[in-house]
Amino acid sequence: MTPIDSVSATILGIAGVTCLWQLSSMAFINKKIMVRGRVPAQGTAVMLFGVACSAIIIARRGTSFWQIVSVASIMLAVVLTAVVKDGLSEYGMYVNGWSTPYKDMKYYHIEREEKDMTRVRICARRGDHTLLFAENDLQLAIAYFTKNEVPDIETYQMMQKQNHRKKR
Repeated sequence: MTPIDSVSATILGIAGVTCLWQLSSMAFINKKIMVRGRVPAQGTAVMLFGVACSAIIIARRGTSFWQIVSVASIMLAVVLTAVVKDGLSEYGMYVNGWSTPYKDMKYYHIEREEKDMTRVRICARRGDHTLLFAENDLQLAIAYFTKNEVPDIETYQMMQKQNHRKKR
């Protein structure tokens, strides 16, 4: 067995940290999700990225022990990414293991239906997130937004206009 080279060590390090992040997300977040949502096209994109990275590693670096271990660790990270749940909890929104509390959400916007899911964009202080909800989960998501005083986009725009008028 040859010693590990710096490229393989870097790949293993990145994939290892990703696997640890996903495992901790599964352990602490999956059970907190009350309304399951799905990030659009995430599964396909992550899978394609993992396959492309693996193909490049094998094509450019060969099939030595450390390259095979690197490819396996990348594919494990891809699988773990697919297993981590996204959605809403009592605390807020979880996407890819990152949380956003309801107090940091500005508004939500129901954009359109895609197949049997409804696309909802959530605007927060740290950026926008899009989740797809099944019809029965959509009603529950709206109830969570209402309970935690996250307005829909129309209400948010009216509030902004009223605040703008008060400032004049």
